[in-house]
Amino acid sequence: ATSATIPSTINGLPVTSIGDSAFSYCSITNVVFADSITNIADTAFESCRSLTFVTLPTNLISLGAWSFADCESLTNVTIPNSLKSIGSGAFYYCPGLTSVIIPFSVTNIGVAAFVACRRLTEITVDGLNPDYSSRDGVLFDKSQGTLLEYPGGKTEAYSIPTTVTNIGDYAFAACRSLTNLTMGNSIVTIGDSSFSDNGSLTSVTLPNGVTDIGPSAFYLCGNLTNITLPNTVTNIEQDAFSETTLTNVSLPN
Repeated sequence: ATSATIPSTINGLPVTSIGDSAFSYCSITNVVFADSITNIADTAFESCRSLTFVTLPTNLISLGAWSFADCESLTNVTIPNSLKSIGSGAFYYCPGLTSVIIPFSVTNIGVAAFVACRRLTEITVDGLNPDYSSRDGVLFDKSQGTLLEYPGGKTEAYSIPTTVTNIGDYAFAACRSLTNLTMGNSIVTIGDSSFSDNGSLTSVTLPNGVTDIGPSAFYLCGNLTNITLPNTVTNIEQDAFSETTLTNVSLPN
């Protein structure tokens, strides 16, 4: 099948949900949803690699984890104002996506929701959203104390705002075009896998104030040869620098 239409009823019974992996690995290029759909479950359209664009149903409330992951031809997605939750990895490795608009209704965005979207240059959040915000195309929590996700297609040098105290899990994961990053002294924690699979990083200087480096924080940064750890660091988690090319490390007291 090359196209799919989800009806509002089947045999007189209402259709409100699409189940786990219902269309995963299908060859469909487009899908039309009935407005009765309120839930798209985990991995529902995972690896539909010919799917080119998606207009989510107007009454959708929940979008499951990895629901559109590995949809490598997906270039456009329209998120309705009804949506409340975007699951972890929902659009993981959708390299055709260039921009995403998060409406005011969304109150939950799972980790790695847009990781490895290599052409994604902008995540925009509606100003009325009570839980999330955006700045220069980067996704933050509302107070901008936590940087949640940096679009994988942004190429310019980036300075993390001074409001940020926490770099979230997977925040810069697979950002392979980011070569120059400046971190201010306000940062305290580096989250899980926050810079993982970032082959463009060659040297990192963590600012004074950082206390915790999370699990796999710099995992698979294959060109990372140098890192400077401040005297404030007290905790380095498992695999933080696994699969790097570090040649010299000085641990603080």
